[in-house]
Amino acid sequence: MKKALCLLMVCSWVFQFCSSGEEPEPPKRNYLSFKMNGVVYTLRPDEFKGNSFANNNFNIQNTTTVSASPFQFDIRKVGSDICGIIVPKNYQMPFVNSRENCTFDLAAVAPDGSPLPPEKVYYYQSGNITFTKTACGPRPAFNILCLCTQQTPMCDLSGTFELTFRNGLNETVTLSEGKILMYDVFQ
Repeated sequence: MKKALCLLMVCSWVFQFCSSGEEPEPPKRNYLSFKMNGVVYTLRPDEFKGNSFANNNFNIQNTTTVSASPFQFDIRKVGSDICGIIVPKNYQMPFVNSRENCTFDLAAVAPDGSPLPPEKVYYYQSGNITFTKTACGPRPAFNILCLCTQQTPMCDLSGTFELTFRNGLNETVTLSEGKILMYDVFQ
């Protein structure tokens, strides 16, 4: 009996330390970074979101006013067209209707009730966004309507961007060296 117990312990020790040598895969993390007028910003996964609902459509938004960045944005690519807006993070985030020529629903006043200052709001002027979808297919996702998990079409998305925005005083800001990596993006 003692021999069998010793043999079992030795075998379990050998199996424990003689594994295939593969490390467990690290958790996937979404990533967004860029320079804005030379200052590097890296947003945490909870500070931005993105979607890609059709072959050439794509959007990214920062989703919190708590991040270190002094602004919030909504940037969209619809086919070959790009639109976007940058506002201070204490402003209400405008709705960008990218399916109807990028119309913006902006508050008429600043948060303190004063007139909207033209130097605070930047609209997309020029630049490019490239992105690639990979690993597309059905994946489990929670559905709030049925309180259940269902198979949902998703892809992983990676891309780059270089964008210039102009405000009402003709001043520009540039988002350069933009990189994005997102997992499980709804299609």
